[in-house]
Amino acid sequence: MLENIPLNYMIIVLGLIIIFCSYILYKKIDNKNDLKKDLGIEREIREGLGQLTNRLKAIDEKQKELGNVKEIVIDFKNLFNNKTERGKLGEEYLEGIIQDTLQKKHYKFQHTLSNKKRVDCFLTLGTSNECFAIDSKLSWENYKKMQEASDTHSRNGHAKEFATDINRHIDDVSEKYIITGETAPIALMFVASEGVFRAIEDSSQNFIKKARAKNVVILSPNTLWSFLRTYKLLIQNKEMYEKSHVLQ
Repeated sequence: MLENIPLNYMIIVLGLIIIFCSYILYKKIDNKNDLKKDLGIEREIREGLGQLTNRLKAIDEKQKELGNVKEIVIDFKNLFNNKTERGKLGEEYLEGIIQDTLQKKHYKFQHTLSNKKRVDCFLTLGTSNECFAIDSKLSWENYKKMQEASDTHSRNGHAKEFATDINRHIDDVSEKYIITGETAPIALMFVASEGVFRAIEDSSQNFIKKARAKNVVILSPNTLWSFLRTYKLLIQNKEMYEKSHVLQ
């Protein structure tokens, strides 16, 4: 039967069959490539979503951290707006400096004197003339208002009130914490802020000189530390002298 079919027709049919088979094979290969491509795209999308999720988590954590920082800043601001809390901060600062410098046997916190006045810290070197009272209750309220004033008139008004606070406090420290036969002839007035201390020190009213006239020494954290180091040396020299005397 095939012998009766012309050779040209057979070639054409075989060619069509080959073309058809090639087309079917090409479609299968193309479908596989599309599948691979789809799988690749899906994998990329999945990885992209994972990275986006991680970034969103990181952003959320950063927002929480910023929220915590904001709360701390607000609490810190409230602390300095609160006169009582600010006073406690001054006392704690004073206590921290003293505890880091002196042995416990050489100081007392919240010590009550014979005149019923309670001092924030009482340094004990030995004899009564070598015992120093330290006060840390200076009010910063008007200083804060002076710094925040928006016009010269208000700033000058608060500056005068702050000057009144300082002079009054110098008088209080001199009257309350210097007792003949119980304390040294001078008392220490601790200012817990270096900025406030500089304002006092640089004032044209010369508060440092006025305080000295009342037997009061005004100290900042840095100058208090220097005083305590000197005080500690005096204690050590005294103890060494007493020990050497016993040995002799």
